[in-house]
Amino acid sequence: MPKNYVIVCAHREGDRKNIILVRKNAPDWQIGKLNLPGGKIEENEASGDAAHRELKEETGYEAIKMRLMGYIEDGDSTIFCFRATISKDAGEISPRPEETEQVGWYRWSKIYTSRRLIPNLRVIIPLMLSGCWDWTIRDNYRSSHNDYHSIEVSVMSP
Repeated sequence: MPKNYVIVCAHREGDRKNIILVRKNAPDWQIGKLNLPGGKIEENEASGDAAHRELKEETGYEAIKMRLMGYIEDGDSTIFCFRATISKDAGEISPRPEETEQVGWYRWSKIYTSRRLIPNLRVIIPLMLSGCWDWTIRDNYRSSHNDYHSIEVSVMSP
């Protein structure tokens, strides 16, 4: 049975230089790595609703704008990739108490080369921040647990 997930690239209004990343504590291959907020889409839940829910649970923020930018096809999983805008007046990050992962604001220009960043985010985040939408990424590597990925990107023509 296919598994569907969402990830959310969140930035403040008027500032696409800083994004929210999560230092993962599970699954094993992601421990200590930085990923975007996100998670599994629940049964009968729309992907946009899941993106809003995951952002709220992991950061405490409500998006003032949310847009589906593209998809990642990774084996039997589809990951719906959203870009969210957070109000410039929003307060500090405040995940729900059940969340155990560290969440913070990171300057993209300083973090994109970090070995802590999950590798395919070096392609995904710039696509989302650029405003490019309606794209599909196919991750041709059969395991997400490796630092090397062969990916194929398709972008729709206007």
